[in-house]
Order: sequence, then C-alpha cells, then structure tokens
Amino acid sequence: MAQTPSRENGRGPTGEGSGKTHRVVAYLRVSTDRQAEEGLGLDIQQDYIAGYLRKHPDLKLVRVFRDGGHSGSTLDRPALRDLMLLAKEQPFTKVLVAKMDRLARDLFVQLFIEKELLVHGIEVVSVTEGFNTASPTDIAFRQLLGVFAQLERSKITERLLSGRRKKLENGGYAGGRPPTGYKVKNHELVVDEEGASIILRIRKLRMARMSFERIASRLNAEGVKTRNGARWYASGIHRLLRNPVLRGKVKYGTIRDGIHKPIE
Repeated sequence: MAQTPSRENGRGPTGEGSGKTHRVVAYLRVSTDRQAEEGLGLDIQQDYIAGYLRKHPDLKLVRVFRDGGHSGSTLDRPALRDLMLLAKEQPFTKVLVAKMDRLARDLFVQLFIEKELLVHGIEVVSVTEGFNTASPTDIAFRQLLGVFAQLERSKITERLLSGRRKKLENGGYAGGRPPTGYKVKNHELVVDEEGASIILRIRKLRMARMSFERIASRLNAEGVKTRNGARWYASGIHRLLRNPVLRGKVKYGTIRDGIHKPIE
C-alpha cells in the first residue's frame, strides 16, 4: 500500500500553504479539431492554468501533458498514460486542469483517475471551477454535477439516435458516407452525375458478362479512380453493386424504399 506523503516534505493534498514550493503538472485535452476552434483548445486551457499559477507563486509547473484528439470517456490516451505512470514516482503533488471534464467526461473514468492519483498523495485541481480532489465537500458537489452532466449527455445521445432511427424508418438519409454515385445536399442524398456514370458503366460491363477482376483492371488501365482517389478492386466493385442505396433503397433492419432517386 502506497504511503501518503507527509505535510513536512511539501507533498500531498495538505501541503499548500506550508511555505514550500510544490511541484505540479498540467493536463490538457481536446477531443476534436472542432472543439479546439470553439474556444476549448489546448492553448486556451494552458492560458487558464498559467493565470492560476501566477496567483499561486508557491506552485512550480514541471511538466505539461497534452492529449489532442482523444475522447474523454476512455483511459486509453497517450499523455494520460504517461501522467499516471509518472505519478507512481510521486515527483509532483497536484494535477492542474482547466476544467474537470478535461480530465475525463465520463464520471466513472474521472473518479477512477482521481482515486489512483490520491493513492499517491496527488490531488486534481480545476483552475476555473475551484474544485480540488482533497476537499470532501468539493468531491461530493462535483460528483453531483457530474451525474447531471452525464445524464444530459445520455439524453442528447438518445435524441440523436432517435432522430436517426426516425429518418431511416421514413426512407431518409441518416448520415455516414454515401456510396459512389451519390453526394449529400441539404442533409439528403442526391445523385452525383460523375459517380453515377461510373456505376452505369460498371453495370453495362457486368451485363456483358465481364468479371469483377476484369472490370477493375479496365477502370485502372483507363485511369478511372474510386471516390477516394484509389485503385479499383474486384471486391470493392462487387460490394458497390450490392449496395441497396444504388437501387433507391435504405437498410434499417430490413431493406425498404428510400426517398432518394435510384441510379438508372
């Protein structure tokens, strides 16, 4: 069992204010590029932490851990793994975050991380929310907020899934990358003439009893690319022709009529 550092050595949750300099690290995270653009970027988080450090001269920042493009609902994050490994050596006493959801969005993941850090006498401090994991009152209040936040995220997810199911039931396009021959316009599938001409040509070659392998070879020899700009392969052509979307259908449990035009 790990020993909790004592107040005398300037370590642990109760060490602040003892007149010693406390070594701290910062943890920054964003899930997506869009999140960074909307004001929660890594640099903004670091600015918040820098402001906090200016008000607390007894804290010395020794390292910054950055996870860019990683979900907050999982523990599988490179910088977080490095932080947790280093915590076992106890070279710092606090982990500073701009907000608690930067540590983890999922409440259970968040609590697991905090508990693991507290075993080594390390507390987590949210510099914008005023929470720290050494205060029982803060812990209880934050857990309550976390429950409601998680409930709201679950409700949003359910609404999105419900909307997607409803759209599919009505034969509409519910998202995802459309197959060759289609593009998305105003959230609906419309025929892409360039892609549709390739589909019609492949069908004509199949009607002439040409194999999928020979069709792929011909298209590649002529310099015709897939929608990804790649070479054609027999398996891809076979899969494409079997896609019910090309026939004006959608798949939701069973194959049903879609509201988009088939490629004919």
